[in-house]
Amino acid sequence: MKNFRKIGMSMVLCGMLAAFTVVPVSAENGTYSEDGTASCVVTATLQSTYTVSLPAALGLAYDSGDERYEGSFSYGVKGNIAMDKKVSVTAPASFNLTGAASAENVTAALSLPFTAWSNDPESGVNALISPAEFNLKTGTVTANIIRADSYSGNFSFTFGMEDK
Repeated sequence: MKNFRKIGMSMVLCGMLAAFTVVPVSAENGTYSEDGTASCVVTATLQSTYTVSLPAALGLAYDSGDERYEGSFSYGVKGNIAMDKKVSVTAPASFNLTGAASAENVTAALSLPFTAWSNDPESGVNALISPAEFNLKTGTVTANIIRADSYSGNFSFTFGMEDK
């Protein structure tokens, strides 16, 4: 008798779950009472998506020709974005490197030649975005380090999609 109650209760619960998990589909229907034609408007929206590739770490090396420490890195964007949008990637123009032993601050300069990606092939300002491959650009960091020490610092990239 207990088993029949358990089975019966299980069946009731399964039925309730099945009844409440139905997802309604919304559509407007027209009604017609005579011969003729009717049109149906169909819409679909594909949301813009993108992915950004940014460095996590960078080492600087001495360039004897320029007599300063330099490093370069790749950064870029790929994605499928609407024609009226662009993806921006920015970073500060400079940041501090601090000596571990001396606590001396040295200003490092940061350069990003491109800061926006879009679908506009006519734009001389924006890099062209691709849905399949990163369009990578090269950024640089330079610093005039004079005192012997081990220096470190960090900066943050800011990125996002915005109107053109």
